[in-house]
Amino acid sequence: MSGTTTHHIAQQAGWAGLCVFILGVAALAVSGTPPAPETTVQELTSYAHDNRYGVLLAAALFQVALPFAFVFLAGLRRIAAGDDGSAEALAAGGFASGVALQIVALVGQLAFVATLWRGFTTPEQLTLAYDINMLGLYALTSGLSFGSVVLTSLAIAQTRALPIWPIALAAVVAAANIAEVLGLFQRTGFLALGAGPGLIAVPAWMLWMAAVSLTMLMRKA
Repeated sequence: MSGTTTHHIAQQAGWAGLCVFILGVAALAVSGTPPAPETTVQELTSYAHDNRYGVLLAAALFQVALPFAFVFLAGLRRIAAGDDGSAEALAAGGFASGVALQIVALVGQLAFVATLWRGFTTPEQLTLAYDINMLGLYALTSGLSFGSVVLTSLAIAQTRALPIWPIALAAVVAAANIAEVLGLFQRTGFLALGAGPGLIAVPAWMLWMAAVSLTMLMRKA
């Protein structure tokens, strides 16, 4: 892979990553702070009523961000693997984890978004849809989030294809991911469904993506 080709890939992936970051921040801002998993039905209903349009707008922003996320992940895989492909397995694992992370998170949204779009539901349906959404965002995507940052960071550390300072953010994500999966065994409290650690993991993953995007944009041809 020539230096010019690598530079173009890095530029494309870097700008795509920054687009995802901006759209992701906007989505978090408009959706409001989600209630804890052990919240009462009345509180959950109030959140759903007050934030209906915000959650739907966040889902729309996620749709716009997805293609850019795939460009970022594809370009990062190509760069992180190194010119000689010596870290291809690690880079490919990080890429697959990142793609699966986006897909599972999307699937997890479906029931909750459909419930809010319909505009009415039973308390049981609303609670189940919300729990599925929480699982898709946090506990049941923690391994994929972990793989996307850790495997990619290991590839970069091996090839030195990019600066390694974003590994500090990757470490924050990985630690939060471990706490998230423990939430499968907790029905109440900070760890429940991984929601508490997830409020750290998701923003940290986005910051990691933005940091890696900047390193790709600053990469010399």
